[in-house]
Amino acid sequence: MNESIEVVRTLHKRSPSQRGMAETKMCENWAIESKLAKIILHLGDEGSRRYVDKWDAPASLTQTLVADAIGMSRSNMSRYAPDLKAWGFVEQKVKHILGASRKRNAYFLTPDGMTVYELLRKRRNMDERIQNADQP
Repeated sequence: MNESIEVVRTLHKRSPSQRGMAETKMCENWAIESKLAKIILHLGDEGSRRYVDKWDAPASLTQTLVADAIGMSRSNMSRYAPDLKAWGFVEQKVKHILGASRKRNAYFLTPDGMTVYELLRKRRNMDERIQNADQP
């Protein structure tokens, strides 16, 4: 429930352009603790761009482990993934998953997604520095 009210209000609208969320600039308003931001940050932290053109990918890029890593259910992850794909921030591909017996869907940041990741990463780092400065 840490998501900004503005993001929640826009999720019910039809297209990304109606939501005003088709550009990377719109992410400046995302709370670092929002589910959308957490997904982008997780995929960026895991280096998802390195695996986009490879035959296999780590399990940390699958829907189940992305959801586990950010503290949400897998079904909630499937609620956010289509919007991130429609906005052009994330792409989904079927890959052989390291340590798994069969192929699964994996998520990767697009170049626009990497731009959003860099923006959110800088904000997260600044927030961490401010929190650390407040502690004795």
